[in-house]
Amino acid sequence: MKVFEGQGREVFEKFKNETQERAFKLETLQYYAEDADDPSLKKWLNGDKNESIRLLGGNAKERSGWWPKDEKIKKTRIHIIEYPLSEYIKWEIEAYRYVNIPYCGEEVYLLDSKHMDEYQNIPEGWIYDDNRAVIINYDKNGKVLGFETYEGDEVKPFINLRERLLKLPLEEIK
Repeated sequence: MKVFEGQGREVFEKFKNETQERAFKLETLQYYAEDADDPSLKKWLNGDKNESIRLLGGNAKERSGWWPKDEKIKKTRIHIIEYPLSEYIKWEIEAYRYVNIPYCGEEVYLLDSKHMDEYQNIPEGWIYDDNRAVIINYDKNGKVLGFETYEGDEVKPFINLRERLLKLPLEEIK
């Protein structure tokens, strides 16, 4: 089933709120347009890294409000990265350190794209409790085009992909 932008946020909220044990996020892009107006990112890109980090830390709880830390739910994120790292990715790594890890309770890993030859064109998205998935479709500039949802047996290919990725050399962000 396809779900487009208007309905997509509602589906994310529903799946997130019904998650009991595990959530997995795979990120494949090197830039996300939804962050373009973020004051912290703007400071980072203008070379004011200290102020950028201060902004990240200063409103970390607010930023994590979309899915705060919950000891019952294991959250894992893998971001496939390309070297040399873009300034955007460097900023996002700091966001992981200041927000996603301490306030959302995520385990965050980076995966060098050089390990991805056999995984070209893999989908980006979330797996919830191994029985639901939301795939996010983006344009070439990192803007969300729409969402696809999968449930039950349709999720198995995404679970298999996750398990294969977790066996590759990952760098944990702390």
